[in-house]
Amino acid sequence: MSKKEIPGSILAQQTFESAQKKAKKTLFHSPEYIDAVTEFVDAAKMFTKEGLYKRAAESYELAAENAKKADTELSAAVYYRDAANSLAKGVQQGSAGCEDQKALELYQLSSNVFQRAGKFLDSARSLLAASCYCKNKLDKPKLLSQAMELFQQENKPNQAAAAVSDLIDELIDGKNFQEAANIIPRAIQMYSKMKGYGHKVDAMCLTFIIISLTVEDTVGAETYLDKYDNFNGDEYQMGEQLVNAFKNKSRDELEIARKNLGGKLALGNSQLYLLRDLKIGEDV
Repeated sequence: MSKKEIPGSILAQQTFESAQKKAKKTLFHSPEYIDAVTEFVDAAKMFTKEGLYKRAAESYELAAENAKKADTELSAAVYYRDAANSLAKGVQQGSAGCEDQKALELYQLSSNVFQRAGKFLDSARSLLAASCYCKNKLDKPKLLSQAMELFQQENKPNQAAAAVSDLIDELIDGKNFQEAANIIPRAIQMYSKMKGYGHKVDAMCLTFIIISLTVEDTVGAETYLDKYDNFNGDEYQMGEQLVNAFKNKSRDELEIARKNLGGKLALGNSQLYLLRDLKIGEDV
């Protein structure tokens, strides 16, 4: 039977076992760490294709461990992150054996290794992702603060802004509204300290308002009207229009707010979809 004819999960397991053999030291065999890494990654990709996310995470984690033994720290960090991403996807899809705590641990491990390799932006991204799987209410803000400090330490505001925005978009797409809302205050603090980033503060405030209204928290939404940088901008005007529409339970006012072009230009696709889907009163 050719490789193309072997079922994916069986071929993945065969590749995984071959990698294990290459990584193992025996009386007549020295470990071949680089070859083992390659095969563990191949196995992980095959397991992923089969929807076996726990096995994919296991394979990526072993790839990371062998990469460390081969003194390739940066590769190890990437594979720890890949392992965490596999578990995160499994958690989202309810895949058996995929747990928040393990994803959290792998993201943190990835962050630590990225830091040792001098990749502070990647380290910060892993910390942001870790915060999404942290159930401890005291530890979650610490992870967010550490991530924002790393972003500021690198003094690369454009990359920091892109990373934060990307994560918020991912959370919104996955309907993890509370997690997205948790990140926004920290993001606003970071942008407030960065010269010339008032427009990002306003975009984050508007995003928070839309998320809050999506979960019917008008009071929470209204509190963010006081946190804008520019109270004369379109972002503020749209936020105020949205809050008033919900307070007045006015669908007409909601439609007017939706048509605020300047406000819409500050939003990404995920936020625009939320804006489109906002409902008032009997529409809910």
